[in-house]
Amino acid sequence: SGVCPSDRGAGALKGNVLRDGEPRNADCGPLTTCIGMAEFSKMQSGMLQLDDRPFMVHECIDLTLEVVQMKADAKGLELVSWVSSAVPRVSIGDAGRLRQVLLNLLGNAIKFTPSGLVSLRCLPGIDHSRLEFEVADTGIGLSEATIHQLFQPFVQADATMARRFGGTGLGLVISRNLVQLMGGELSVASEGEGRGSVFRFWVRHREPSSTTPELRAFSPNPRFCEG
Repeated sequence: SGVCPSDRGAGALKGNVLRDGEPRNADCGPLTTCIGMAEFSKMQSGMLQLDDRPFMVHECIDLTLEVVQMKADAKGLELVSWVSSAVPRVSIGDAGRLRQVLLNLLGNAIKFTPSGLVSLRCLPGIDHSRLEFEVADTGIGLSEATIHQLFQPFVQADATMARRFGGTGLGLVISRNLVQLMGGELSVASEGEGRGSVFRFWVRHREPSSTTPELRAFSPNPRFCEG
């Protein structure tokens, strides 16, 4: 089928991880806590700028999964990933912002899945001009009415869930805005409450040339995917 499991260790990262060259605690909540209002305000004012440099796609995915593995293990959830063998090794873009979106979607999937499975898939676009991602879970699911509200700032699925799980409701709004800034779209589907959810998004992919100066200096085995 051309799809193979991502080759990654089972252990979670401990301590701090790097984003944009700065230390950040791996236990920090996805997006809404780590970025929060300042990031949202910057987006609203059009002041947020993206990085544009080569990054290792598979390593970026692996690092993201390692960060959330500990939370999945704590809930007894199975966390699996499948990366197509056709996904390019290197892409030009903002790896840090891509990780932020993945961390938010995976973090939400783990938060709202009492038992079962959370999965991440990555595929190339049909014309190889984009990278496609899918985060699926066997969690509490979403009603049609809830789906229509998901991307509104400060909206949780309902008040009971907000009290139970916490959060500001900004995470998905920020994620969608980041995906759009990266040239893509973010969507969600669910067969209803109690039947899990699937979030899909894609971002623009550009191949670096062999003469790209940054690519020549790029480590083939980086410790971190620099954003």
